Amino acid sequence: MQKEDSLQVRELLQQLGYIVSIEELMLRFDQVASDSRNCALLVAKTQQGAVVGWIELSIQTHLCSGLSAQICGLVVSDKQRGRGVGSALLESAEVWAHKRSALEIWLRTNIKRKDAHRFYERAGYKNTKTSLKYVKCFSDENK
Repeated sequence: MQKEDSLQVRELLQQLGYIVSIEELMLRFDQVASDSRNCALLVAKTQQGAVVGWIELSIQTHLCSGLSAQICGLVVSDKQRGRGVGSALLESAEVWAHKRSALEIWLRTNIKRKDAHRFYERAGYKNTKTSLKYVKCFSDENK
């Protein structure tokens, strides 16, 4: 992913209901992109250069689980779903994680995203946990 992809990435975020200003997205991009050893932002593009999907990854080490890779976000354009874009992004993510010696790759997905659940299950991912997410916001902007 390059900075010039930001407008198209933002449009894909909006398809899933995540509203973020372009300025805030650029700040986030800079923060994630600055740690290329432990974070990755990958895009899928058409031959004409249009972004039709993206995936964000992070390497984490925890006492209880060791070294793992987390898929922090995966979005495919609603017009491109079912064409292999998501599968190609997942495959690239798995290669990236394996190269960094991750013991596993995992993700969270909203309980209401049934199509996403089927997609991940077809790709060999297993639902291993149901949990609640608790958040404490430090600014009005994150509420």
